[in-house]
Amino acid sequence: MLEGKPLADLESGGKKKSIFSRPWTRRDITILGALGALGLALIALVIALPIVFTKRSDRKDGDGNYWTPYTPKHDDPSYHIEENKPIWAIHDFPDPGLLEYNGTWYAFGTNPHKDNPNSIHIPVATSTNFVNWTLHKDYDAMPTIGHWERKVNHWAPDVIRRVSE
Repeated sequence: MLEGKPLADLESGGKKKSIFSRPWTRRDITILGALGALGLALIALVIALPIVFTKRSDRKDGDGNYWTPYTPKHDDPSYHIEENKPIWAIHDFPDPGLLEYNGTWYAFGTNPHKDNPNSIHIPVATSTNFVNWTLHKDYDAMPTIGHWERKVNHWAPDVIRRVSE
């Protein structure tokens, strides 16, 4: 001891040691464990409360479930008219890009055969009334893949009509 101070205080510069630089006591471990448990309980509440407070139907559906998905109410009477509903024109012709030229509609679809380099890359369908469609099974709008392409799959093609001069 120099000048009435213990040697340990002189070595630490007279500052109090932090909780991480000294051995942990039972009290420290208990406090840390309680804080961890409280954190886990809060996480469980954040996950569970939205499930508990979700609207629940009083009747079961055909599968015996009480939960029913949100169904929007359609106040517009035109929603229920059959002619206004979408048409299933061609099987397996997703994401078409459309173009009208001289009274004929052209639809260019997504490649229906994923990862098959021998299939049609961009299928084409035509219609004159936008209701009845003809799929041109042997026609490919892009028979050879461009040099910029890395894979054979194509999704949602878009087309433009160039005006020739």
